[in-house]
Amino acid sequence: MEMYFSKLCVRKDASPKELSQFSHKDGYKLHQWVWSLFPEDKEAKRDFLFHRFETPASPVPFGYFVVSRRPPQRAGDLWELSVKPYAPKLETGAMLKFSLRANVTIKSPHRDRAKTQGKREDLLMYKKHQWRTEQETKPEAEREPFPQRRMEQELGLGWLAQKGEANGFHLEAKASKVLAYRQEIFYGKAKQPVRYSYFDFDGALAVTDPQKFEQCLFTGIGKAKGFGCGLLMVAPR
Repeated sequence: MEMYFSKLCVRKDASPKELSQFSHKDGYKLHQWVWSLFPEDKEAKRDFLFHRFETPASPVPFGYFVVSRRPPQRAGDLWELSVKPYAPKLETGAMLKFSLRANVTIKSPHRDRAKTQGKREDLLMYKKHQWRTEQETKPEAEREPFPQRRMEQELGLGWLAQKGEANGFHLEAKASKVLAYRQEIFYGKAKQPVRYSYFDFDGALAVTDPQKFEQCLFTGIGKAKGFGCGLLMVAPR
């Protein structure tokens, strides 16, 4: 499968007004803009992943990495675009460092299957709700606050380790961490609120199945890929 890796950097002389149209909080508009980079094809399905990177102290405050089956062609005057073939050389046992923004969810475990069938829930928020429910059964003096930071690490890394088993890699948990957890909201076509969350990961992994891992690099991990989640960025360790 022929793939492409692209980097889009905003012009160093871009004005604040020009930059404002690329708010990372508006997931729908951002997704539409990434679509516009490719040749028009009304029958094409989404065949790309993208990730926003930020460098606040740099003259280039942010940009995007894109992995796609088709090479981007129309970036516009605001952007500097570089494109190259993406054919990573992978071997079993290879140690790589990685970064990842992922939508960490689970299948809805609620009792009302008719209403929640096919839906997914934010894993951290589900566990937080469970925690609060359990605490309410205790005397008020014995109740404990939800250990947010610890649970971010435990749940996030546990989820990613499971994903690794199915995607050809072993997570080096002691060398990996959750950098941040965020919730976002924007309004789609029908002006209805769309909510999603993501974890930012950084760490190390070992390749266990090169073929599965290559597919993972090309197709991503988790949900919300249309909002900039799922692209696993790797480099030699």
